[in-house]
Amino acid sequence: MKREVNRSSVGVPVERTKRLVLLANMPYATAESARAAFTAKLNGIAYTLRQTLIYDQGKRMARHRELDRDTNLNVYFCDPHSRWKRGGRENINGLLHQMLPKCAALSINE
Repeated sequence: MKREVNRSSVGVPVERTKRLVLLANMPYATAESARAAFTAKLNGIAYTLRQTLIYDQGKRMARHRELDRDTNLNVYFCDPHSRWKRGGRENINGLLHQMLPKCAALSINE
């Protein structure tokens, strides 16, 4: 049985000060898909809950300036050389990897 790769992707924007975690369904693992999915999710919640955003380093985050403009957020990047500064983000990613297997077909209702 051949395993399908990249059938779906989940983006995980984390609000920095409130620690609000959202799951955003992305049809493709691209920068444009991430920006569109994050914009839709973040604009769907109250502004007081979405003041700052933590972003991981990576090519899917290349459109962060457009996300900043579209959502009126301050975007912060995790320091790639200081794991102790990324504890919350790393913990969330670890828990999601346990709950959402990598090759699973994901269907998140918007």
